[in-house]
Amino acid sequence: IYEDQIDIQVQEFEINIESSSLEECVPATIDFTDLSTVNTGSISEWFWDFEIETNSSSTPSIYYDQADIYDVSLTIISLEGCTEQLMLSDYIQINPNPNANFDYTFAVENGCQVRLKFTNNSSGEDYYHWAFSHGEESYSENPEYVFEYNQNYEISLEVENEFGCTDEQIKEM
Repeated sequence: IYEDQIDIQVQEFEINIESSSLEECVPATIDFTDLSTVNTGSISEWFWDFEIETNSSSTPSIYYDQADIYDVSLTIISLEGCTEQLMLSDYIQINPNPNANFDYTFAVENGCQVRLKFTNNSSGEDYYHWAFSHGEESYSENPEYVFEYNQNYEISLEVENEFGCTDEQIKEM
């Protein structure tokens, strides 16, 4: 009796990815890296699907310009033609920015000062930070402030939403 032994190796993948961030404000560039390994041979091809575009690099950078929650999938192919896929639902969250906007009305008081009442017309914000010339601040939604008459001032309103995304408007007066 003649016996022949056949050694069969099965290619096994450990598929894994890494991203520079999972949550950002619009716009955002997020870097992805394939950390996958294969027990024999090597990975020769990558097919990423980011919902907004596809990519065939092992380390793609993707630019997100719309607020949304995005899936990410990666299919890898070995030199031997074996494939493995990873699908990550709701993997990347791109959050909207608030929009800072304000107006003001004023009245001259006793000839030397101007009282300004600021109206916050921002949208999508949860927090307000007003900065007036000379380092003074307010966290009120619609503050009032007294200025010396006939001087130039810079007023800024920075708004922030629940995601930590910010916007700022600056006006010279």
